Amino acid sequence: MKCPNCGQNYQQEDQCCSHCGYQLTRQNDHTTTSTTASTMKETQHYSTKTNGKNTGSRRDKENFKQDTTSNRTKRKLSTLGENDAHFEEIMKDKTASFEHKMKDLKDESKQFFNHVFKLSDQNDVIYSYRLLVTLMCAGLFLSTLLVIILSSDIFLLFPESSPFKAIFYMIVIILGSLALSVSILYCIVKYTLTTAIEFHKVFSDYIVINTFSVLALLMGLVLGILSIFKLALIIILLAFVLLYMISPTYILVKYSGVYPTKIASIYGIIIYQFVMMVMVYLLGHMIIQQIINDYLMKLFGSGFSGLL
Repeated sequence: MKCPNCGQNYQQEDQCCSHCGYQLTRQNDHTTTSTTASTMKETQHYSTKTNGKNTGSRRDKENFKQDTTSNRTKRKLSTLGENDAHFEEIMKDKTASFEHKMKDLKDESKQFFNHVFKLSDQNDVIYSYRLLVTLMCAGLFLSTLLVIILSSDIFLLFPESSPFKAIFYMIVIILGSLALSVSILYCIVKYTLTTAIEFHKVFSDYIVINTFSVLALLMGLVLGILSIFKLALIIILLAFVLLYMISPTYILVKYSGVYPTKIASIYGIIIYQFVMMVMVYLLGHMIIQQIINDYLMKLFGSGFSGLL
């Protein structure tokens, strides 16, 4: 630094010029103040820049977080939308499949009843298990409903007994006897014929032929509800004879006329009727012992013990 009076150089810590003796304290204070002010300005400027950078960095981080959150939300919404669309497609497929099955069932039902009432001797038609089971359930439901209506007065005579128990026994007996009848018929068909016949074929023909048996049973129950008891009893007995005797015999005769046989069809018919009579005896014994006998004991104090 130079002296303002003589121009000689001096050090910053000098208080006066060594050449001319000029007082240098104010100049140094001014210089120091200037230097300090300059330093403070630089510090403030740096701090301002640093704060600006920090603020910008924080803003960038906040913007990044917002963008990340927004992207995650969009992805979640997109995933949810895809799941909803997939679920809707599945429901549409199920609905379309159900409608298609119902349409097929309706068309097959029309063909079934046309076959029953017009072409019952036709031998090359086999119906699906879905239709056959549906028809069985429908016939059983209608028969049970009519029996409940017909037996409502009888159940009033036995308030301590459970009508639902009797109806349950009746349903079990009917289903068991039908299963036995079809099984015995299939075994005899398999034994008497040289051609292998599938169970599906025998079961389908059994349902077709016994449509008349079920209609006769329903008619008899309706007549019973109308208090025409004698005619109702005759028709109900005819329905059971058709169901367990005549229809299986007809199927055996029809198969014997179409397919080659190992033995004469008459032997198959005799075997079937003998086995069914044994089963009817056993089932009748169970019905009398388990159901009718209980009611007679409550009424008269004695039942059918020893009758069979």
